[in-house]
Amino acid sequence: YEYYLQYTRARVLVCDAATGERLNTPEPIITATAFSADGRSIFTMDPLGTVVLRSALTGNPEARFAGTGMADSALFAVVGARMAVSRMVPFASTAGEQLEWWDTAKGERLWTSKPRKGEPRAVAISSDGRFVASCVEGHVTLWESSGRLLHDIPIGKARAVSFSPDGGLIAVAEQEGVVRLLAVAPGRELWRPGY
Repeated sequence: YEYYLQYTRARVLVCDAATGERLNTPEPIITATAFSADGRSIFTMDPLGTVVLRSALTGNPEARFAGTGMADSALFAVVGARMAVSRMVPFASTAGEQLEWWDTAKGERLWTSKPRKGEPRAVAISSDGRFVASCVEGHVTLWESSGRLLHDIPIGKARAVSFSPDGGLIAVAEQEGVVRLLAVAPGRELWRPGY
């Protein structure tokens, strides 16, 4: 069965690829999407950070993961049955990023980090699910899936983060067109070429 996603007025429509027939009734304003590993489900996120697991065939909701973030400031990544959610949450006199680690099969939040100053910019999970990295203005954090903070690496205006296929390296893109390559184990920079 073939289908495709179409973005219309910040909504996700699941449509039949052959006929164009709409297969779901979209909820207002979707800010992010990701497919499950088996392709049978789609994760969507609203501006308040609520993640909804939907059938990829119909678009109907199958599970919800409560949002506690602020509008337009929540991101997520999914690998297998694990999901990392990076949200903007208020704390003290300012706001900051809080990282959550979920078991999507059980619908359970496994751990939540303490808020860290800065707006969430990106989040990624290693392909084996052992590590999660998030970046905010000024630094990149690397966590074990158990919730243990491994590294807090000062980096200027980080905007994107991704893991190498073996999970041993992290690529971090900065606003100024710089890409840094970091080793996961020692948490140190290997190189920093210009764009």
